[in-house]
Formats: sequence, C-alpha cells, structure tokens
Amino acid sequence: GTKSERILNPFDFELQSEMLHEEFPDLKIIQSNTGNIISIMNKMNINVVLCGSDRVESYRNQLKNNPEIAVIETKRDEDVSGTNLRNALKTKNKSEFKRNTDPSSYKFVDILVKEINEKVKSFDKFLKL
Repeated sequence: GTKSERILNPFDFELQSEMLHEEFPDLKIIQSNTGNIISIMNKMNINVVLCGSDRVESYRNQLKNNPEIAVIETKRDEDVSGTNLRNALKTKNKSEFKRNTDPSSYKFVDILVKEINEKVKSFDKFLKL
C-alpha cells in the first residue's frame, strides 16, 4: 500500500491475526485485498461476515442470493476510533489505549507502540525527501 495507507493501518496481517486469535482462538482469519464477498466465497466457505456499520449495506447487497450467510454489524463506541487508538500508541499513552480496548490486547501494547513509532519515523523521513 501507499505510505499514507501504512500510517492509517500500520500493523501487518500477522500481528493483527495474532491479536484476533487472543480473543477468538478458533477463528479462521484470511487476508483479502478486495471487499468483494463473492470472490472470497469462491475460495472458501463463509458462514458469517462481521463488519463495521459502513460496510453492512454493501455486504448484505452482495449476499442477497445467499440468505444463509449472516452479515453482522459490529457497532462502534462513538468514543473509540482507530485514529484515537493510533494516537495513543504514537504518544506512548498506554493507559489511554488500554482504556479503549479489550484486555486481550493489553499484552500487545508494547509491540504496538514500537511498531507504530517506527512507521511514523519512516513516514516523517519520507516527507522530508
């Protein structure tokens, strides 16, 4: 992805998967570069799609011919956002990060702080070129 995409989503798939497995050990996690559910279904069986509010309508529309597949909206707490969590990690405010995340993520806070701050330094260097 582009530099700005890596700042908005600075954590690699492996780290994200590891974090998700802490909370959901039996979950099969895949990475896809598309939001096209049908193309993903051609590669594997899917029985449920979890997504944010901004994706529900699109995914339900894509799955209109597959009513057996549930699309479940994961509602967001208005005070919690990826931007706020990334800012807490960038400023090394671990208590703010923990206040807004599930306890299963606490063990990852040090590596998240390290990873995001390495990405920020790399991005700042890029901007100065």
